[in-house]
Amino acid sequence: MFTVEDIAAAVKDGTPIEQLYKKFGGFSIYIPKVMPDYEKKVIAEFNGYNHASLATKYNVSMNTIYKIIREHKPRQATLFYFLPNI
Repeated sequence: MFTVEDIAAAVKDGTPIEQLYKKFGGFSIYIPKVMPDYEKKVIAEFNGYNHASLATKYNVSMNTIYKIIREHKPRQATLFYFLPNI
């Protein structure tokens, strides 16, 4: 198994493309669409009105922004927790 660093080093060293094909051909790497810590940044930057600009800035959908905000919003306590469900 190869790492991204292995591939980058081979390219940086000037390995001919034919050798890159032979050595790394068929190898898949995953590059995330967004930064790993973007959720913390979204929470910090959210002001209640900037859903669209945050979605554009972090290249995610507005539904993703809504989900992040909903999951990190403090839960509201119920006033009638002691009553049985009727």
